[in-house]
This record gives sequence, C-alpha cells and structure tokens, in this order.
Amino acid sequence: MVCQRDRYQLLQQAAQKTVRILPGSPPNTCLAAKASAAALQRLGRSFRQARLIKDKSAERQILSIYDDRIQTEQQLATVYGKWSAQVLLQHQIVLHLLLQSLALILFIAVCMVLCDAWCGI
Repeated sequence: MVCQRDRYQLLQQAAQKTVRILPGSPPNTCLAAKASAAALQRLGRSFRQARLIKDKSAERQILSIYDDRIQTEQQLATVYGKWSAQVLLQHQIVLHLLLQSLALILFIAVCMVLCDAWCGI
C-alpha cells in the first residue's frame, strides 16, 4: 500500500527523470553537432549532392523527432508537477480532517467532564 508521502516522492522522482531529457541534453546536442559537422564535410563533394540533401532531410527528421520528444517530456514534467501539488493538497486535507476530528473528540470529552461535575453537585 502506497501512502501519501510515498506517492509524492515517486512523483518527484519521475519528474526529475523527465527533466534530464529536456533541451540541451546529450542526444539533441550531439545530433545537432553531428549534422553540422557532416554538412561541412560533404559541402566540397559535388558528386554526392543528392545524398547530402537526402542525409540532411533525414537528420532534420531525426531532430524533429527529438524536438517532439522533448516537448512531450516537458508536458509530462508539467503533469507530474500538477500531480505532486494534488498529493500535497490531499495530504493537507487529511491532516485538517484529523485535527478537526481530534478537536471534536476533545470537545465531547470536556462536555462529559463538565456534565459529570455538574450532575455530581
């Protein structure tokens, strides 16, 4: 059984994992560097012009896929943040209800003691 505190910690861990994949992460940076380096090497070779266009197109598609993945990870991180806030809110509500119940029990006990003292006179 997972308690409120455990759920919050699990959500925080999941959010941290998604933040590691955001922009500037190695896959996106390495691929961009590879694309520019490959483009510079191939510029001098006119007989491979068609292949260069095809390779650039493929690299752009891969970069687009990585950008989509980064955007999805950002959205996931936002959702995890909202879930974490919800878990904290639920924790506060439960704590408030417990304190309210405890106050009611103490009020009833005080009333019983006062009634017992008043009836015993």
